[in-house]
Amino acid sequence: MRQIAEQMNAVATASTDMTGRLIFRLINLKKISPGEGALILGDLVGHHEDLAKRNAKAQPGAELVYRRIAEMLKNYKETLEKETGAKVETVTEPRR
Repeated sequence: MRQIAEQMNAVATASTDMTGRLIFRLINLKKISPGEGALILGDLVGHHEDLAKRNAKAQPGAELVYRRIAEMLKNYKETLEKETGAKVETVTEPRR
């Protein structure tokens, strides 16, 4: 079971890395703007943080994997913001 979890972690990490690189490539090709890239990465960070919270109890170890992926995506977003000056303001409103 541990081997399967390690393999899934490796696949998720590689996929996340490829996603970040793809977004940078699309920006370099001028297919999307730096702001759009930052927005996409920000959405992915939030999505993976939510997955970490939801799966914390249901699947042992899943929270750690999702948090690690969110951290990787956050690093890509911060790098993008530093290199391009793109900024995306996050506005959160409480649920009603």
